[in-house]
Amino acid sequence: MLSGFANSTIWLIGIAMLLSRAVIKTGLGRRVALFFISVFGKKMIGVAYGFALADLVLGPGIPSASARGGGIMYPIMQSVATAYGSEPGPTARKAGSFLAIAISQIDTIVCAMFLTAMAGNPIMASLAGDLGVHMSWTSWFVGAIVPGLVALIALPYFLYKIYPGLLR
Repeated sequence: MLSGFANSTIWLIGIAMLLSRAVIKTGLGRRVALFFISVFGKKMIGVAYGFALADLVLGPGIPSASARGGGIMYPIMQSVATAYGSEPGPTARKAGSFLAIAISQIDTIVCAMFLTAMAGNPIMASLAGDLGVHMSWTSWFVGAIVPGLVALIALPYFLYKIYPGLLR
């Protein structure tokens, strides 16, 4: 019954929950995200890039996609959408829907970029280790940095171009 506690991934998940609560309680995640939004937020596409940079900065230190995306980025996204006059209902497509789609996809990209950005990544590295493939944090990062950055640059622009009803 206690053998599960010997698995380091279980400890990573538990520590991720504690760390995410600390980041939320102290407001660190909110301050980081709002900083990037204030710098890049002249247009809606800039807001999306601001969220991408904020998620990229928070990604290595918050090993939980749910904590980062749902606990930190989503509440900020709601506030930003409201500031742009986008509320659930008829005005949702002004900004809120676009930002929700962008943030969910950005969070997925960031999860793939860092070994510590998602609790499932160390499990995959452990399974690869069982097959003789050693995955360190650095080797994971080096392998994921180029496709991750390309995706983070392309995604907000692509969504901005195809999303209908968006404030320009």
